[in-house]
Amino acid sequence: MLKDRKPLMATVLTTCCLALSACTVQSDGAKEGINWPTVTPGATSTESSCNPSASGPTTPQKDDWSAQTRAGDMEADAILPLIAYASAMNGPSEPPDRLATLAEQWDKVEQVIASCMSNRGFRYTPVAANPEHRYAPALLGKGLEILPFPRLSASRDTVAKYGYGVLPPPDDDPMNPMETEDLNREYQSTLSQAETQAYDRALYGDINDPDTAKQSCSGQASQQGTELPPGPVQQFQAEFGTLIRQARWGAIEGLMESAPAVQLNHEWESCMNGNGVTFDTHLSGKGPGIALHQAISTRPDGTVGPWQDDAPTTDIPVEEKSLTGSEPERALALKDFDCRAQTDYVARLTTLRIQSDNAFIEKNRDALNRLLTAAEGWS
Repeated sequence: MLKDRKPLMATVLTTCCLALSACTVQSDGAKEGINWPTVTPGATSTESSCNPSASGPTTPQKDDWSAQTRAGDMEADAILPLIAYASAMNGPSEPPDRLATLAEQWDKVEQVIASCMSNRGFRYTPVAANPEHRYAPALLGKGLEILPFPRLSASRDTVAKYGYGVLPPPDDDPMNPMETEDLNREYQSTLSQAETQAYDRALYGDINDPDTAKQSCSGQASQQGTELPPGPVQQFQAEFGTLIRQARWGAIEGLMESAPAVQLNHEWESCMNGNGVTFDTHLSGKGPGIALHQAISTRPDGTVGPWQDDAPTTDIPVEEKSLTGSEPERALALKDFDCRAQTDYVARLTTLRIQSDNAFIEKNRDALNRLLTAAEGWS
């Protein structure tokens, strides 16, 4: 069944994680919109920091940081080791002639589906191929250059003035990649519940009987196309997909689930609780990202909207899915800033991430070197 369901937390993360180029210095001037912190090189030479063959772990110079820096952007002599592989992890692109063939096959399949659905008494509008989007590179390296919490300015005065910045609702944000428009959603909305179920069975088969999928319109249409040999993207994913997924898991979920990170998040949340901020039980324990989520859900009068992560964003009031820079949002961001400084959050999490990256690289150095060699042929 086609549904316009974009969980708010997932949408927030997608919108806010603005991945920057590896081994570049991030400007401190972004006061509107949201960036997530990238670890930037300071006095350490860019060549040694970005070279995957450089030996020895890199650790942040924590003793040199002010409380403001510890709460805001990374300004230490540190670089996340996996950044050196991020570009290669993005993978190759499909050549133009293959994209054209894929798009042609997609269009034929959609036409077969439309004809089949019409024969079964339903309307189906073929979905455009949009090959540049649908068959885009995997870009699995995106996100490795960020730490999993929202950026705050290194200046407490700036946070007091701007908070987390301004973020339009997900559906209005031009930077939020939207799915290819599917006019069939609008048609489905006119059907009764029984008709919708019949529509889904005709299109996909009975969810409780996998064998019916082959007789559905989608199943019949999928058998019409000529199977192409694997292209560059498929070959890349087959050879390196598992390696890269393991790297990403260790840098994000694995990092935040590690015992030291769990303890750090507990300290930060205890500080927030001490400052009068409590979080929904669904969010508790996840670190500063939950403060951003709460700010987005905070209405102009300071009350917080209910937990609705399973609701379509279109069903959530605008004031509960956007940042406006309101006084309650700024107050929450300031408490977040102070608790990051009090717990030395950025420096400690960065150290954990660097240790995790180095351990992964040491364990998988041969495979990562093969990845770098393969990437030389994609440019």
